[in-house]
Amino acid sequence: MFGGAKTRHLDVLSGDDGATAGRYFEYARHEIRLSQPAIPAMLTVDAQAVRLDCLGYLMHRIGRDGRRIIG
Repeated sequence: MFGGAKTRHLDVLSGDDGATAGRYFEYARHEIRLSQPAIPAMLTVDAQAVRLDCLGYLMHRIGRDGRRIIG
């Protein structure tokens, strides 16, 4: 496991839809993977950037009507 006997998971903070980590990520064999299609808008490994903001943002495609495009 990550860092010894502890399992680490990501915290997901949503701006408006109440998303949770389980909705976007799955954990298997010490790997973190997306559980649904998403577009990475910003990802970083810079510790200072993470402290100031976050590890990354995920986006979804939307149509001209503002609705999310699935698939």
